[in-house]
Amino acid sequence: MRIEKRQLGNKKVMPFTIPSGIITTEVSCLERIANEIPEIGILTTKSIGPDPKIGNREPILGQYAPGCFVNAVGLTNPGAEEFAKELSSANIPQDKFLLASIFGKDSSEFVYVARAMGIRAFQYKNYKKLKEDLSNAGILVSDISNWANSA
Repeated sequence: MRIEKRQLGNKKVMPFTIPSGIITTEVSCLERIANEIPEIGILTTKSIGPDPKIGNREPILGQYAPGCFVNAVGLTNPGAEEFAKELSSANIPQDKFLLASIFGKDSSEFVYVARAMGIRAFQYKNYKKLKEDLSNAGILVSDISNWANSA
């Protein structure tokens, strides 16, 4: 079976990704995956919030049924400004798409994180107030409510 690149924004990338969570905890991990695993075309960052967060102590991985796992990392992250600084010096190949996972307690925190990280586009699902706030901040916004059905 031959796997082909797909159009994503202005790039053609391989269709595989890694989810945000316990693998891409450091920018160096993103770089290594980007440069050593050609099948990964979409690089998902660790979830980043406005402020540094220590997260939960180990164990952070639990098995609730045979073959079924859940993580409880607790959104550990260095904060938006520090992560943006680290990411700015990363060596990410041009044929990779960087997908930032961000969080906040309200629209203003989402806008702050998006601006701090230099995010130019944002996909959301059914968050009217967040859409308005991001659009007002000059960030391109698109609704992904039907995205899975169009793939």
